[in-house]
Parts: sequence; structure tokens; C-alpha cells
Amino acid sequence: MTTYPHAPTALIRWLRFNFVGLIGVGVQLAMLESLLSATRMDYRTATMAAVEAAVLHNFCWHLRYTWRERRLNTVRLVLRRLLEFHLTNGAVSLAGSWTLMSLLVGRAGLPVIVANLVSIFACSLVNFLLAELLVFRKPRKPLPQRDSVRSRATLTRYQKAIKSNLAAQSSCVE
Repeated sequence: MTTYPHAPTALIRWLRFNFVGLIGVGVQLAMLESLLSATRMDYRTATMAAVEAAVLHNFCWHLRYTWRERRLNTVRLVLRRLLEFHLTNGAVSLAGSWTLMSLLVGRAGLPVIVANLVSIFACSLVNFLLAELLVFRKPRKPLPQRDSVRSRATLTRYQKAIKSNLAAQSSCVE
């Protein structure tokens, strides 16, 4: 993982998170509207598919924009963090959306799009905290590489051998 010396403040990061989230809202609402108008899908099932599209969209942009100074250097790390993002933000968004949509549309009779906006807003703060503290967490200080420790030990042995060799040579000269 590469870190950059100038990490944004928590406020800047929160603003970036919300900017990406707003675009994700557009992705989610467009997907929801498309699914509802093109299929006979239940509004809850369509909401889950739309949330999944937004979760994938948001992960990509959070990785490259919101937490760009914590960039992941390997495919394995990216996939691990994507799994973590789904288990945290995805789970909150899916469970929160399913529950709130059922209550707001099914019981309160709100329009689907309005209820969807309410559920997105309700989940956003929890999602930011989960992303900041768990998914895109700051890296621990890296442990020294085994090769670099071995190299230092080898260098120290060579330095001692050179000093003793010089000492032996100087005693022969005298």
C-alpha cells in the first residue's frame, strides 16, 4: 500500500465521501428506475440490485479518490478491501435499504424514489465511519523486510571482517 505525505483532513475526506456518494445516488436511482420500468420486479428486489450497483461504483471511486493516499498496490489487497467494503458498507446499505423501503413504501405509502433517498441518507454516516475505520484504514507501519534485515546483518559482518583485516595488516606493517 502506498501512502502519501499529505493526507486530507477528516472534513475533506467526509466531503469527498459525500461527493462520491451523490454520484452513487444517481447510479442507484437510475438503476432502480430502469429496473422498475423495464421489468415487473418487486421494488425491494430492484432496490437491492440498484444498491449493489451503487456499492460497486462507490468502492471504485473511494479507492481512487476519497482514500487515494491509501492506494492498494496489489490485486489481492484490492479484492480483500472490496470484500470488506461489501461486508460493511454493502451490508449496511442492503439491510438498511430493505428495512427502510419496506417501512416507508410498504407501510407509510411514500413514493419509491423518495423512500430510497431517505434510506440512502440514513445509511451514509454509518457507511463513512465503517469505510474510514475498517475498509480504507491506515496501514500499520510495515515490518522490516527479512531480506533487508539479513542484508544489514551481512553488512555488519563484512564491516567487522574488514576492520579486523585492516588491524591485522597494520600490525604486520609495524
